[in-house]
Amino acid sequence: MKVSPLDLRQTQFRSAFRGFDRAEVTALMAEVAEDYEFALHEVDRLRQELAKTEAVLSEHREHERNLRN
Repeated sequence: MKVSPLDLRQTQFRSAFRGFDRAEVTALMAEVAEDYEFALHEVDRLRQELAKTEAVLSEHREHERNLRN
C-alpha cells in the first residue's frame, strides 16, 4: 500500500476514551507529510541529476572510444 503526503494530511482518527490528543496526532501527521513530500521531491531531483550524469559519462566513453580508434 502506497501512502501519499495527501493521504497523511487527510487521515482522520476515531476518538476513544483515554485516547491520544487529536491536536498532537494531527500536528505529527502534518509534519510527517511534509517530510515525506520533501523526500519524494529529493528523490525526483536525484533521479534527474543521475540521468544527466549518465549522459555525460556516455559522452566521455564515446570520446574515449574515438581516441582509442
